[in-house]
Amino acid sequence: MNTLIGKEYKFEAAHLLWNDDYSIKENNKVFGKCVNPHGHSYTFVVEIGGPVRDGMVMNYYAIDEIVDPIATHLDHTDLNDLDEFEGVLTTAENIAEYIFKMIAGTLDANEMAVTVRSVTVRETVKTYARVEA
Repeated sequence: MNTLIGKEYKFEAAHLLWNDDYSIKENNKVFGKCVNPHGHSYTFVVEIGGPVRDGMVMNYYAIDEIVDPIATHLDHTDLNDLDEFEGVLTTAENIAEYIFKMIAGTLDANEMAVTVRSVTVRETVKTYARVEA
């Protein structure tokens, strides 16, 4: 049997959406008001899956040890200025993929018996993107 657990995190960050290959008119059409610098209070949920051992899939504090540095790295930044997003649009979809890959890489490197199953990034109370394994 495989059980899922999850934990929510948050960070504050600014960004804008812009494609240099598009004209100003095309950028405005595709990205709307997001072509202007603005910020979000992002929240994201990490789901970890695996067998239950010692009554749990994974200790929540162990998840914090992996995820807190990622959230701290993103917190109070302009996402467009981070090397990780050079040449990548800072959409919720791409942020979720980045977080997913960082967690998966850490779990793999530590040879843990669990896997990251999903990361859901919420830009607003009404909008989110989810990456699943």
